[in-house]
Amino acid sequence: MNIKKFEAATFEEALLRVKTEMGPDALILSTEEVHRGLFKKPSVEITAAVERKEKAKGLDAKTLEKVFPHRRHQTSPVENIEVAARKKPAPTPAATPVRKAVPTVPASDLEMDLLSVGLSLDTARAFARQIVMDYSRQDCENAEFLEKVKTRFLSAQMKTLLPDIFQTRRSWAVVGAPGSGKTSFTVKLAVSLRGQGVSVRLSSCDRRKVVGRQELAAYAKLIEVPFHAEGTQEKRADQVFLLDTPSVDRGGPLYAQVEKHCRDLNTLVVLDASQRLEELLRSIDNFSRLAPVALAFTRLDVVGSAGVIYDVLKTTKLPLLACSVSPELSKGAAFFEVADLARFLVRKPIVTREQTFLMDAGAAHGTENLV
Repeated sequence: MNIKKFEAATFEEALLRVKTEMGPDALILSTEEVHRGLFKKPSVEITAAVERKEKAKGLDAKTLEKVFPHRRHQTSPVENIEVAARKKPAPTPAATPVRKAVPTVPASDLEMDLLSVGLSLDTARAFARQIVMDYSRQDCENAEFLEKVKTRFLSAQMKTLLPDIFQTRRSWAVVGAPGSGKTSFTVKLAVSLRGQGVSVRLSSCDRRKVVGRQELAAYAKLIEVPFHAEGTQEKRADQVFLLDTPSVDRGGPLYAQVEKHCRDLNTLVVLDASQRLEELLRSIDNFSRLAPVALAFTRLDVVGSAGVIYDVLKTTKLPLLACSVSPELSKGAAFFEVADLARFLVRKPIVTREQTFLMDAGAAHGTENLV
């Protein structure tokens, strides 16, 4: 019995080698996935065997003459057929050409690269496999081309709410979990609108946190916009109304109060980009009864990888309004086109020591005006 091992990139290629070299009667003994290195694509190893049958030794011509002397100079019709067959051997079938695997970038390397920008494991794995299937190794080794592929992939699953649409809706209620930075983000929205020549009015319905109302009133005075403490709204066609709400949990005593205020307003959910995907989705679900129409993210200036924004927008199907990308309130909120947002997410910003200090200080003291 002849036993051999065959190794190839895929099971089909290894099996084709077995059938080509050992014939259709080959017996598959085992199949094993082989890992040659940490970052190399695994291959398939097949162990096969074939039984070599010994050919029966026939009688030579001299022996036939001794046994059958009367048939020395003649042959039977059957013998004639055998002779003809030996003179004209049957044509051997052409061997099926072995298809060579197209070399490509290992999916594991691409997956790690996508994970480094903050995408979830499932998203990074699916995207890496798609790149390996659709593009050659030469294309994937081109950093500029690969960035365009990433941008196109992310853009297809995200939506943004442009400033023009934001301004036409006029009245907004800003909600968020404790420590998400919604109060300072409300001020940043007002700064951005003021910079575009839009009239803005700030208000607060947080009766539980007097310091928060005083803080928002101080910011309103600083940026020179009107402020009302009780959440009253005088509808004006030429003015955008921004209402800061208390941080509440579903079923809590203040949730009904916030829900009443949001009934006549557009709800904007503010999220902390430094949190995990599960926490962000849980926070959005907490405000689902308020019918949010858009999302916003804070603390992008202290987050080294912002890819989690893609997974949130893809899962919730909600558009992104704006982001906080600077600790300075005077910089305002950053609005994005979809393609610009995708390019922003695939980059890898460096977190400075000062930014890390701001993030740690904000978490320690529970302040919202650091971002």
